[in-house]
Amino acid sequence: MKYLNLKSSVINQQDFVDVLVGSKLRQRPRNVAAKMNSDQEFVCDVYANPLPTIYWLKNGANLTTSDYVQVVNSRTLRILGLLQSDAGMYQCMADAGDLGSLQASAQLIVQSTGISQCAFFILLLAYFLIDSIWLKLLNGCIISIHVVIKISVCSFGL
Repeated sequence: MKYLNLKSSVINQQDFVDVLVGSKLRQRPRNVAAKMNSDQEFVCDVYANPLPTIYWLKNGANLTTSDYVQVVNSRTLRILGLLQSDAGMYQCMADAGDLGSLQASAQLIVQSTGISQCAFFILLLAYFLIDSIWLKLLNGCIISIHVVIKISVCSFGL
């Protein structure tokens, strides 16, 4: 902000005052459910004077950046090609020193795309069984093979 000394008809001095402002959250990251292999961004737009230091956490631990996990302009977290292991709670932390700090968080749910490996295996097995249920023996007799399939644990991510 600028304040001018207007006691004389000629302005002869300019005084500058630096106003300190504590952290204010202008845009918080939002909860999202995104498809596997897609890209996802979280925005944490914080204003403070002086500018705060912004860093990101995943499930409470410092997030390490890479070619795959990027921080853009210190306020945007970008995750490229989501994997199931990317699911979790993401937090942006803004530290403005003596003026205080703030945090905002968002949940990322990663949804699998297409057919899961388990569902694919069951479809392949069913195809094989349907094709193999009727067998013709050499003497021309047809027999039926009854197959019982027990699947105890299988997760379908359709």
